[in-house]
Amino acid sequence: MSMIGIIKNNTLLFWRNGTLINRYSFGYSYPNMAQASLTIIIILCLYLYGEKFHIWHYVFIIAIDYAFYRFTYSRTGFLIGIVCVLFDFAIKNDKIRKFLMLIFKNSYWLFFALTVLGGLLYGKTALLSKLDTILTGRLQYIS
Repeated sequence: MSMIGIIKNNTLLFWRNGTLINRYSFGYSYPNMAQASLTIIIILCLYLYGEKFHIWHYVFIIAIDYAFYRFTYSRTGFLIGIVCVLFDFAIKNDKIRKFLMLIFKNSYWLFFALTVLGGLLYGKTALLSKLDTILTGRLQYIS
């Protein structure tokens, strides 16, 4: 509806990676909210119909998520949608499901340690400097 003018399509000029990009919000107040709404719909579809999905369903959902990302440029919502689709696809295999359950049982500690290490090692390795650029300065804030 926002593309044909029924709902106001707010745009936001945003500076990222040395260029100015135009982000569309599709009637929401901010582009991240539009991508988050799509991500919620994706998660609900996976929850309700995931057992019936075939490979082309997953490809279709990823394609929609990517197409939406190309308008909103909301990386977090896009990545959460992709990760949920990949997990739903992966857990259909019992061996992968058991492995993921083992890893994610202690994921809070793992992510906490990675956060602290990222802050402590910031500025000392080139890899973390590149990662900080991708994360738009979040590692520098942690440091």
